[in-house]
Order: sequence, then structure tokens, then C-alpha cells
Amino acid sequence: MGNNKAVLPPLIPIRLLNILECVPAEHLWKGVTSVSNAGRKRGRGKGAGKKMSKDLNKGQVIGIGKANMVWPGLSAPIIRGRELIQQQKLPEDPEREAKLIKLRDEMGTFRYMKLSPIERGWTGAKMPGRSIGPPDAIGEDTFEGFDSKVLELKTIFNMKGNFGRTRRISVIAVTGNRNGLAGFALAKSTEIKGALRQAKNRAGQKLMNIDIYNGHTVYHDFFTQFGKTKIYVSQKPKGYGLVCHRAIKSICEVIGIKDLHAKIEGSTNLQHIVKAFFLGVLQQKTHAQIAEEKKLHLIHQFRYNSSLVTCIMSSYLTSSIFLFIFVIINSTVLSSAEDCDKSIEPREKPVSLKLQEELLCDYDKTVRPVLAHTNTTIVDIKFVIKHVDLLEYSNAISVECWFAMKWVDEHMEWKPEDYEDTNKLFLTTEDIWVPDLSVYNKFAYSNSKIVDDSAQCLVNHNKIVICIPQTTIEGNCVPDLRHWPFDEQNCTIKIGSWYHHGKEIDFNDTEVIVQDYIFRENGEWTLKNVSQRKDPGLYACCPNDTYPSLLYSFILQRNAGTIVAAVIIPIFIFILISIMTLWLDPKTPERIYLIALNIPCHIIYLHNVSWEITEPGDSVPYVILMLRDSLLLVALTLIETVVVRCLLDTKKDSPTWLVTSFMVLVNSKPGQMILFSELNPENAVANISADDSENLVEVQTERPKEWYLLGRVIDRVYFATYIITYFIMIIVCIPK
Repeated sequence: MGNNKAVLPPLIPIRLLNILECVPAEHLWKGVTSVSNAGRKRGRGKGAGKKMSKDLNKGQVIGIGKANMVWPGLSAPIIRGRELIQQQKLPEDPEREAKLIKLRDEMGTFRYMKLSPIERGWTGAKMPGRSIGPPDAIGEDTFEGFDSKVLELKTIFNMKGNFGRTRRISVIAVTGNRNGLAGFALAKSTEIKGALRQAKNRAGQKLMNIDIYNGHTVYHDFFTQFGKTKIYVSQKPKGYGLVCHRAIKSICEVIGIKDLHAKIEGSTNLQHIVKAFFLGVLQQKTHAQIAEEKKLHLIHQFRYNSSLVTCIMSSYLTSSIFLFIFVIINSTVLSSAEDCDKSIEPREKPVSLKLQEELLCDYDKTVRPVLAHTNTTIVDIKFVIKHVDLLEYSNAISVECWFAMKWVDEHMEWKPEDYEDTNKLFLTTEDIWVPDLSVYNKFAYSNSKIVDDSAQCLVNHNKIVICIPQTTIEGNCVPDLRHWPFDEQNCTIKIGSWYHHGKEIDFNDTEVIVQDYIFRENGEWTLKNVSQRKDPGLYACCPNDTYPSLLYSFILQRNAGTIVAAVIIPIFIFILISIMTLWLDPKTPERIYLIALNIPCHIIYLHNVSWEITEPGDSVPYVILMLRDSLLLVALTLIETVVVRCLLDTKKDSPTWLVTSFMVLVNSKPGQMILFSELNPENAVANISADDSENLVEVQTERPKEWYLLGRVIDRVYFATYIITYFIMIIVCIPK
């Protein structure tokens, strides 16, 4: 108090701006008119979001009222150029009130949007019963020809302690293509548009195939039930219409059912009605299924010149009588058709049709087209690849291609001048002989032909036949997943004749074409190389015959960008955490905590990664093995930590062999490197303690006990072994 020191005056904070100047007017009005969080939890302010019939703020300008004033900072800027704006009064607008009243009168009252009668739902402009269009496209797949209808739209509330009363929109929608393909789904969202979109998209992902009899009704009468809802459905003839509940009517419209009668008993819960009706139509039995259950014969419908024979289930005797009557009716109808044809003046056939009839006359497509059976049919093949995909779950490779073939058909020869210079003709593979090429290494149906009967072939007048069918070829390919996800797969497709040997069918020239404007890339796999070679087909079972075949090899490399980010990076993080755990002192509790957390993380992630990979068989991926070994190392770390902590706290006298061993270890270079801090004789531990502002230094030169040193040696040797093990594991996983 004796010192004369200057006393500074206290600093008083001065706010230059108030809240009315910082916050815009919209926020100020919202703070006055809105509801607090506590009030919202109690259900207040329900009408705050409703649309007002008249907007009283329309036409109003902030700062300009009955007294037309200029307010700097509110209705005018404070500074304009170099001039400071002053508050001033402007001339009054006598027409201001009249303009506002006229503007409010023009607004009128709120009215709902008018809909055409076709767009309306069950009750006027409400959503149930209205069409909302097809589901959204999934990639390149679009729902063309589909339509979706809303069956139920309602508001649901859920009261929670932390969020209060939450409001959501629940929608049930059904979608279908009006041809027996339909599905339904339930969706909830906070917005009406979001709920409608989710409902129709989910319904599009849950499509079911429903049988429709004659394209207009169900196969038979049936009863269905879900919960307390019972539905009795009756089959009706054409023109009857849909006499049923409005929800069932909407479902039938998207399915394609036009005539039906349905009666509901019990609960009219809409979800139960939808589920019960879908269960009923899915459990229908076709006439063939009923005949199989009843052990009867089924005679299908036949239509000849508007003569319809209905579908009948009968015993063997009755079916025989029916077939006899049917043959008589058929012969009568055909004879009348022949008489009718004679009365019509025949038209002149085109030249191409005459040429086709002459070439195919007495032509047998099951016999190899050679004049002498010793002649060999040489087939030239060009393989134009469009898309390649490896189906890992089915262990198969799928190749979309144009499989171009050229061979000589000795029966297809004519003189163009005899047929108005027609030198080529298009025929289908159903009419002519085609090489019976099949995929040898296919799981099932290996004898199925690559080319179907609907492909077009170009036949030249000089016996050359060219076919370029578009087909999909699948072959067996078991992937080697040891280097997953940096793996390369080598898949081979083997193609050859299924019945003919090498003296009958042989291959002359093969070519594989991969062009950028034709080939479509695969997002998961990259085609690195394609090669082909011819196998002469010498087998020990048939030494006198050869069965030549073509081998196409595809080398595919996996695109591992996403997998590296989602799978590989977390593995390195696990390894880093495991190494950091050993860097901690064994006596600290944090080390135990990290190990206890690391073990379940390894287990969960190991199961997650194994689910991402297809069944690898014997070739287990190195990534899985590294995760497994890392889990074992973390478990060993837990055991090592417990053992080391026990050794560090041991107070028993050391045995003679342990003392002798450590004397040898101390005198060796490796031992001095491991225990350089504990065994340095010049190292002293200074313990500094404060006592009444005096510093006391206590120097301890006593050598650590052997048990303590043993624990330190074990911990450091284990740390070095740990790092070396992880380094070897990473080197093994790196692809060559």
C-alpha cells in the first residue's frame, strides 16, 4: 500500500451493435411467432406450417408505412457515395391503402388443385387410388410399361422422450406391367413425395410373377386369408369387370386382371387386404398342376379358324375319345380351308421365295452338307467380343459376342442368271445345317448349341454360308483368390463339335476381335489379354480319331480401387494400432485397454471381409490369412503383457542360472543394445522432490533385479519379432 502505483480504470465493454441490427427481419419475426422446443414437444404450433389463405405481408415494404419516411439503414443505405443519408419525410402516397386492399382482394382463398377425372383417385383429389407412374430406373434397367398406384397414404405420429411428437407419412403402393408382373411395398418418410417415391421403387424391387388365365381373370375360385381378413375370389368370364374392393380393383389393374369378383369378410385393414389378395393369386394352381394332383390327363386348348376346344381334364378313356373327335374336326376344317384356297386366284411368287423352295426341297438339315462323306467341312470362326464378365458366385465366365462362322454347304449352289441375278439369300438356322458347336467346359447342358434356331445366315450362290449370330457363351472358371483384391484370373472357354470327329468337321482359321467401339467395359474387371489356340483333340480313349477344339483364354484383372479404400486401408490401421500398443510401457493400463479393444475389432472385421469374398475353396486370400495372423498376434500380445507385468512386479530372489545368464547377456553386444538404458553404469535416476522450497536429489545406483530385466528383455524381443512378422506378412500379400 505504501508504493505509489498507477491504478488503471476498469475496462467497460461497449457493444456497438445490438441484436436488432445483426439479425435480419425474417429471423426476428420467426422468433416472435414460432413455438419453443418445449412447446413443440407438448404438441403446440401444429398450424404454424399451414398455408394461409391471405398473405397480409404482401405489398408491405420494411420501413415504409403510412408515414412515408426515409430511414437510413432500414429503407435506405446509410451512405450513398460520399453523401451521408439523413432521415427525411417523403410525400405521402394517397393510393397506398387502396393498392394494398386491392392486392389482398385479388389473392382470394386457397383452393385445391383440380384434377381430370382420369387422374383422380378413389375420392376426388386425394392420393389413394391415383397413379404415380413407373418406378425409377435402376442403372440401365428401366420399368417400361409399368404403372404404380397408391393404395394408402396416411400420417402417423410417434411420441419420444427426446424428440417429442414426430410426424411421418406412411404409403402403401403397388406396381405392375399389366401382364402378370406386380409387387407392393410399404414406405415411410417425413415428406409425402419421398414416401411415394420410396414406396413405388421398393415395389419395383419386389416383383412377383402372377399367372393370369386367358389374359383376363384368375385360374379358379379361391379363398385367402391374412390375419382377420378373409377374401373369397371367383373367376368370371370376359366382360364381367372387376366387382370387388377398391384396393383389390387397383391391384388387379396393375396385374392385368380384368374380370373378377371378390368379397371381403372380417377386418378391412388395407395392409391385410393387400397381403391376403397377393397370397391368394400367388397360390393359384394351373390346370396342369391340378391334373398332376388329381392323376388325370390334361388336354389343352386348340384354336383352328375361330373353332375353340375348351380345356378339359379327363381320364384315359375320355381323353382318347376326345382326341378322336378332335382329329375329325381338324380334318373337316382343313378340307374346308383347301376348298377356300382353290377359289382364290393364286398370286405369283417372288424369285427369292422360288429359290428358297428349290434349295430346301429334299434338304435334310440333320445331315452334314457334303456330296461325299469323306469330304471334311472346314469351319472358319471369328470371335468378336462385346462384353466379358466373371461370375464369381457361380464360378463361370460369361462372354457376349458375335460368333461369326463360315463354311461350305455343297447343296447351296445355283446360277444367279437363272433367278434374275440373285446371288445371295438369307435363311434361318432352323432351315439349314449348322455346325453343332458347343462349350465343353460348362457346368450343365454342355451339348447345347451355341447358335440357336432363330439366327439368320447369308447363303451365297458359290456354296459359302456365313452366320454371325449374337450369343452369350459361358464356361467354367474357378477363380484363384489368393491375391485378392489385386488378383488376375485366367479363364478358358473350350469350343468344339459335340458329335463329329476331326475328319468330318475341322477348324481352319480363328481370330479374336476386340474393338473399342464394340467392346463394353466392365466396372469390376478389366480385360487385359485374349488369346486363342487350336487343340488337335488327341485322346487316349480314341487313338484312331481326333476331336479338334478351339481354346479361348481371357486374362481379367480386378479393379481394386474401391476395395483398397474400404478393406486394405483399415487393415493397415489395425497393424499400426497393434504396433503402437507394444510401444507403450507394459505397466500402463492403457496398453491393456488397447489390446482388449483391438481383439473384438479384428474378429468383427475378419468376418466382414470374409462375407465380401466369394467362397474361395482351397485358395484362401492372403488378406484373410493376414487378418487371421494379426488376430493371433494381438491375442499373444495380451498374454505377453500379463507375463511381463508379473515379472516386473516380482520381488523374489533370482535363481543362480538367471543371474549367470544375465551376466553373459550384459557382456555381449546384443544384450547391451537391448538393455542399454537399464544396464548403463553411468546412468543414475534423480528423484526430485519439493520440500519447503528446498530441492533434494536422491541418486540410486543400485542395479535392477534380474526379474525386472527379464521382463524388459521379453517385451523388447517380442516388439522386434512383432514388427518383423508384420513386415513378412505384408511382403507376401503384395502381388507379383
